[in-house]
Amino acid sequence: MRGVVYGHDGSMTAQSLPSGAATNASPVRPVAVLRLARVARGWSQADLSRASGLTPSTISRLECGHEQPLEQTVRRLAEALDFPASKLFPEPR
Repeated sequence: MRGVVYGHDGSMTAQSLPSGAATNASPVRPVAVLRLARVARGWSQADLSRASGLTPSTISRLECGHEQPLEQTVRRLAEALDFPASKLFPEPR
């Protein structure tokens, strides 16, 4: 079975999944990408807060999907994480 692995640059790579891996995985929610990018760097919300200049509560609300980011907020997060803004909060389809 194949799965998708996301790189720091937002690239996607198909890789084999271990046998017995769940086959009914749901797609990654757009708000989850922010958390995945942060965790991939080994950062806490406080680390991202310091790097981006945003409050920890703002980062928490964004990660939970309780707040929609402004364009300048997405830019600040993308720069702090060195991650493409277009991949961080993709436009809904």
